[in-house]
Amino acid sequence: MSLKWRESIVIGIESSKVTFVILHYLVLSETQNCIKSIQNRITYKNYQIVIVDNGSNNGTGEKLIRLHADDRKIKVICLKKNIGFSAGNNIGYVYAREQLKSEYIIIINNDTEIIQKDFVEKAIECYRDSFYYVLGPDVINLEGVHQSPMKSRIMTEKEVKKWFIKRYLFSRYLRIHKKLNLPDNFIIYRKYIKNQISKKREILADCKQENVELQGSCLIFSPLYIERCRIAFEELTFLYGEETLLLLRCMKNNWRVMYNPDLKIRHIEKVATTAFTKNSIDKEIFYTDNQLKAILAILRQMK
Repeated sequence: MSLKWRESIVIGIESSKVTFVILHYLVLSETQNCIKSIQNRITYKNYQIVIVDNGSNNGTGEKLIRLHADDRKIKVICLKKNIGFSAGNNIGYVYAREQLKSEYIIIINNDTEIIQKDFVEKAIECYRDSFYYVLGPDVINLEGVHQSPMKSRIMTEKEVKKWFIKRYLFSRYLRIHKKLNLPDNFIIYRKYIKNQISKKREILADCKQENVELQGSCLIFSPLYIERCRIAFEELTFLYGEETLLLLRCMKNNWRVMYNPDLKIRHIEKVATTAFTKNSIDKEIFYTDNQLKAILAILRQMK
């Protein structure tokens, strides 16, 4: 640990600069709700918000600039095209790191809401107790399901290959499903969706854990991570798989990843995917194709 970050530990909590990075795409109301939850609920004062419009083609990026033109705490960056989750969030992370000199960077989905007044204070206190590199909160969706941690350990290469085969077969099935114009309640499709939901409900979310795969809708990067990493995510995927790749990166470097249920956020879920398409089958095809690409990236990183 460098002298710079050792000194930051002993100074008062409020002196630490914290930046929230929000990746926006098309859906203005969710992004505004996320911003308002930060502004209206947290008691922490020394924070900034960086909004990255990921190439929205409906004018919402420009509208965000107009809405927050007079707010010194908010910076809006508009990209010309959608460059994906990792690369888009990295734009905000780099701005927070290089321009704002932030000591903590919280990358948070636009379809989430802060629900704790002392969210930031808890994150900083946790760092001072454990010196984590990346911290994840308890992520609770609208049905009350706890979505983090996603996995209790890093997957083996054999497990990832098995995952790829299952997703590939499901991708083929979805295309047949669409070609034959089968209803959404077709038994195989509904059974798959039910299995996905039941897996989420099995997550152990009521105790602190280390080196687990965090849910990516809210990730807190500490001074240790920010000092060592110019970007938050390795830009190996367009969408999905970021959490696994992040854990792999940290495990290879012996960097502590922590899950702490004392911090909580609300997750509305899959706003970005829904913005691409309202059709449920098309949405699943989009999800599956991008996940297949992500799995291949994970396999390459495991070599």
